Amino acid sequence: MTGNGARFFVLSRLFWDNPGKTQEADTRQNVLLTSGSFDGTAPPSYATEGAKTLKNSTNLVFPGIGHSASRWAPECFATIMANFLDQPEGFDDSCLAAQTIPPFDTR
Repeated sequence: MTGNGARFFVLSRLFWDNPGKTQEADTRQNVLLTSGSFDGTAPPSYATEGAKTLKNSTNLVFPGIGHSASRWAPECFATIMANFLDQPEGFDDSCLAAQTIPPFDTR
């Protein structure tokens, strides 16, 4: 972690165990939320709801990825995490645009 005070937060069941009962969290640190567009375990909508309660949050959705973006897009995920920790405001997440939804063939 660099001297800019960035912190890495892992949001667990705070939001989905209390549907409709979220309140704004007192976060002065920047928070990065990530999810995969095909995640059925913790869908992007959970991160979207969580981001509403976190003043300094960025919510990124990896296209074509299921649960665990770090597993299915490891290079991009690691790049984004490193960039976020180095510069939490205005960090480079451009590799996300190169992520594509893989073709699905039913033949």
